[in-house]
Amino acid sequence: MNQTTAPVLQKERIDILDSIRGVAVLGILLMNIPSMGYSVIGRDPFVLNETGLNYDIWFFNDWLVDGTQRGLFSLLFGAGILLFINSKSKLESPVSPTDYFFRRQLWLILFGLVNIYVFLWHGDILFDYGVCGLFMFAFRVWEPRKLLAGAAVCFILMLARENRDLYLDKKLISQGEAIEKLDTTTTKLTVIQKDVLEDMQAFRNRTKTENRIQRVERANTYMRDSYAHVYEFSVNRYLSNFFGYSYFGIWDVLLFMFIGMAFFKMGILTGADHTGSTP
Repeated sequence: MNQTTAPVLQKERIDILDSIRGVAVLGILLMNIPSMGYSVIGRDPFVLNETGLNYDIWFFNDWLVDGTQRGLFSLLFGAGILLFINSKSKLESPVSPTDYFFRRQLWLILFGLVNIYVFLWHGDILFDYGVCGLFMFAFRVWEPRKLLAGAAVCFILMLARENRDLYLDKKLISQGEAIEKLDTTTTKLTVIQKDVLEDMQAFRNRTKTENRIQRVERANTYMRDSYAHVYEFSVNRYLSNFFGYSYFGIWDVLLFMFIGMAFFKMGILTGADHTGSTP
């Protein structure tokens, strides 16, 4: 077997990393089971008035498993970048470690596209992580202190964005409610006031139970129909979420990738005092 395609030898494996990776993979499975079982309503149990064990399991997943396992998976992915490059640097091959790494990421992107456009899985992360890995490659030579600083920057950007969204929603509600109180028989609303009022009413309507049920019923109609209809619904749903996530929600993924790279270099993830030089 070619040395570059052979599986990792047992003596070269890192037991701690393998164990944590197993926990992360099982955690990701727990995260995705609601979406697999309930299609689009996996994260909205109130629509079905779920109680008892079903609600308890959802609550456990949403509050404990979801964020922690995604963070753990991202952390391991960041460490895996350095581990992969280090392992390829030891090979006697005309192909450089950089070439191997970029091929690996391009395969992830390809598998992600197949996942999205063929298997119609709206929860795909292979494409996202394939692209993020290409970005994180630029930081592989940073020392742990700089990597942790990069993680801190990502945390600040994530916190700022989420708080900005929160206060924009609160501002919209307060402005809309103030406009509602105006006597339109004596006060003519401006174009801006009309837009604010419409936006506030649309925001309020999205949270009404009857409207949530309608969205679920419409989605389930698509998901139980022909492949063409499932394709239309799933792909459009993925794309509508992807662009917002790529620009505003990706910071928590990059944050943990930075931490994973730092922890790997510090030996925390390998149980060693140091990891040696990195490419």
